[in-house]
Parts: sequence; C-alpha cells; structure tokens
Amino acid sequence: MSSSTVAQPYLDKFVALAAAKNGWPGGQGSYLASRAAVEAYIRSQNPHYAILSLTAFLALREPHRLDVIGSVALSLPEGAAIT
Repeated sequence: MSSSTVAQPYLDKFVALAAAKNGWPGGQGSYLASRAAVEAYIRSQNPHYAILSLTAFLALREPHRLDVIGSVALSLPEGAAIT
C-alpha cells in the first residue's frame, strides 16, 4: 500500500475539519509524495495553503513565494523530534 493511499483519508478528514471550522463551503486536499508532484500541483492548482516538510518548504518558498502560517511539532521514534 502506498503512502498516499494511507495518508489520503486522514488528509480528507483534516480538510473537512478545517473547512467546517473556518466556515468554508468545502475543500480539497491531495497527498503528494514527491517534490516534483508538489511543484506541478502548485503551478496547476494554485492552492491556498499546504502542509510541507521543512526541506520541501525551504526548497519551494522562494520560487513560489510561500509564507509560513503555522507550524507543527511531532515526535519520531527513538527520541528524535521535528518542530
């Protein structure tokens, strides 16, 4: 099973919750596993927001004029952490 197959249902729930909380009529999210796919999506869909890894954000921020609107802290196995 691919990572997108596993992640997409959670992303769909997150987008639905964000839409309800913000009074949006709806929303659509797509889990993309490669930076090339993300860049193609940004160019074709012009999304309003994205959840990106730090490395993807740093690579894409200047060419796509991205701004940080929030952050997430998570713990990884064996004591590693990403914030």
